[in-house]
Amino acid sequence: MRRFLRLSAIVRSERNATISAAEQAMSSAGGWIVHFTLLSNAAATLMFEVPSDRVRELAAALAAIPLPLDAESRAQLAEWPDALGPGDVMGTLALTFLHGEPDLRREVPAFNL
Repeated sequence: MRRFLRLSAIVRSERNATISAAEQAMSSAGGWIVHFTLLSNAAATLMFEVPSDRVRELAAALAAIPLPLDAESRAQLAEWPDALGPGDVMGTLALTFLHGEPDLRREVPAFNL
C-alpha cells in the first residue's frame, strides 16, 4: 500500500504566513516537518510525516488555511484509504508563490577552502 503523499499548491498569499500555517496544519494532525527547501521567495517544499490514520485530519487542516491544493493533490486526499494500518505516511507539500516581489538577495559570506 502506498505511504506517500505528493501535494502541491499555487498561492498568492504572503509566503511566511503560508508556510507557518502549513506547519501548524501538519502539527495539528500529529505530523511534523522532516526537511524543507526554499527557492528564493518563489517556492518552498516541505517534506513531512504524519500518522497514517490522521491523513484526513491533515487534509481538513490544509483546507482550513485555506490552501488551494491542485486537482491531483485533492484527488489523492479524497481517495486516501481509511484503513492503511499503523505507521507513518511520508509526503511533500510544494508551494509556489505568485507575487510581484523581486527575488530575495542574500549575502553569501566569503570562505576559504
